[in-house]
Amino acid sequence: MTVPLVPMKDPYVEYVFAGAHLDRIQSVREGDRCRPGGLSDVGIFCLSTTDLAGDWMRYVARPQIGSRTGEVNFLPFLAYLTREKGWAMNVVPVDDENEAAV
Repeated sequence: MTVPLVPMKDPYVEYVFAGAHLDRIQSVREGDRCRPGGLSDVGIFCLSTTDLAGDWMRYVARPQIGSRTGEVNFLPFLAYLTREKGWAMNVVPVDDENEAAV
């Protein structure tokens, strides 16, 4: 999967890495704290479709539920794909935070 990420002064969501692997995604709307300068997406995701529907169905069978909204959100699915399914995540650095979909 490929995700363009940009450091933001005040991110709404933050991609948190453990080494080269995506560990989790923090989300302000779910009550998480995002660090100033944390990496946020620009609203573009490139994913292989090979068994993506099956991976989604396995994920929603035991999803990470949002602590405030009670929703099943898409972004934690990306962390699931890297942690549980071994997907590689390629980051495309973006320099200008104005490119972020806010």
